[in-house]
Amino acid sequence: HRYRQQVQPEASTDEPPTGEQRCPTPMSLGKELVKLCRERKYGDAIAKLYSEDVVTVEPCDECLKGIHAVQEKNDWWVENFEIHTNEIQGPFPHHDRFAVAFRTDVTHRPSQKRIALDEIGVYTVQDGKIIRAEFFHDDGE
Repeated sequence: HRYRQQVQPEASTDEPPTGEQRCPTPMSLGKELVKLCRERKYGDAIAKLYSEDVVTVEPCDECLKGIHAVQEKNDWWVENFEIHTNEIQGPFPHHDRFAVAFRTDVTHRPSQKRIALDEIGVYTVQDGKIIRAEFFHDDGE
């Protein structure tokens, strides 16, 4: 008699081995960003999802480096614009990036001018954090 030992394949699990933590995927980061932005918790999104060394690039060639600069810009924006509506679509993942579409109706508080903004944000993820955010929008031309 020959005895054949049948080896059962190990059960697949989505959980990392004990003591190991998986980095969030671009899709999971994108979903969390969209959720927080829909709740208008922009500062929380920056603190939770952005790398300390994040770089953001605006269409006017403004480039911010570091999470503190991004937080300061966010604080300025929230202080200077009243948000009436905030429609967000996405995320749309692609490898180490994801895109989000924003349609926002705001009033610029100092001038009282009402503005409709359409913008696309493209976010690059590394080591479970957003390391680059590039924004594209219609400049009215």
